Amino acid sequence: HDGTDFYGTTITPGMEYSYLFDSHLAIEGMGRYATTQGYDENEPSVGYNIDMAHFDLGTKYSWLLAPDTRFGCRAFAGTRLLFTTKQAAKNECCAECGIGGSLNLINKEKYAAGVNFDYVHAFSSKMTDRLVINAVWQIIL
Repeated sequence: HDGTDFYGTTITPGMEYSYLFDSHLAIEGMGRYATTQGYDENEPSVGYNIDMAHFDLGTKYSWLLAPDTRFGCRAFAGTRLLFTTKQAAKNECCAECGIGGSLNLINKEKYAAGVNFDYVHAFSSKMTDRLVINAVWQIIL
């Protein structure tokens, strides 16, 4: 909910790259794309689309909890591009930042699966605060 606008949930494809300095500290580059539907409570029969592209850089610190389980915390900042089909709204580019965590299960074949959870704040009047929960599949090089 954002003023008189309501938004739905979405499935978001994305990619991340982590460069590890040691077994704990990494820098990350992230990109993701989201599309969702919105509607104005004054005109609930008229919906519109919102597309967002996110590009962020961040740092991550992680701990090995067990031989095959890793927990991490991260902080990131970047840019969000927002495109909408709503006639009264403008497309925008704004800064965003966030914090998050991850829990990954690593197998012996150099793959990992897990979940990421991020809190993202955009410096904008539209969709300023979001909680993002991602299922993750990783290739470990």
